Amino acid sequence: MEASPRRPLGDVLATGALTGLIAGFAAGLIDSVWSWAPAAQFVPGAAARLRFVLYTGLSLGAALALAGLFAAVGVLVLSRYTRLGDLIRFGWQEHQTRRANDPREAVIGLSFVLTGLPLVGVAIYVAYRVMTPVVVKSHALGLATLSVIAAALVALGVAVVLMFVIARVVEEGLRALAPRVPLIASPWAPIVAIGVIVVAAAAVWAVREWEIARILPLRGPVVIAAAAVLAIPAAGPARRTV
Repeated sequence: MEASPRRPLGDVLATGALTGLIAGFAAGLIDSVWSWAPAAQFVPGAAARLRFVLYTGLSLGAALALAGLFAAVGVLVLSRYTRLGDLIRFGWQEHQTRRANDPREAVIGLSFVLTGLPLVGVAIYVAYRVMTPVVVKSHALGLATLSVIAAALVALGVAVVLMFVIARVVEEGLRALAPRVPLIASPWAPIVAIGVIVVAAAAVWAVREWEIARILPLRGPVVIAAAAVLAIPAAGPARRTV
């Protein structure tokens, strides 16, 4: 497969900044419209609140335009000047080739995600439950910290080994499903699965620990997370605009 030509440096940086601007503006609008009624105590009147909505969207858009520029710089460095970029390009092209030949051969990454993330979560939780009493009762904080790190590494090691075993079983199920649902063979499927699993885990935690979650300052992180999600569909229009 012939490699696609590299885009000019300025185009990549401008696309990153414009993507952040669009995603941040949209997230700011959503956040301010969500706060439409409570905002009345500070900005009474429809016209004032419309200015509040526009100001919030432009403020967050400007901040995330800068963040998008820095993100583009980071991606450029990793992609063009490290072997990680070579590995990602090779993996992407290999995935596309396998998917074109047989979609059943392109579900390996998804099987690892569907298996690995839950196992890693369970491993971290088990290490937390086991080591918390040790840390609480310990009088040697340094030694207790090292014990926690060691326990976490052991738990993650076990999770990785189990991932390779269980993922093979999951892969067989996905292979049977791939001809009927070709979307699961997309190179984007593992990335989407990671997002869905993380959001689902956060939602479950928020429901279970609502009394704690409701008093935490989570609004900012939630808005930033929404902007990150909105950056995915914003990237295409930003690139075409540039």
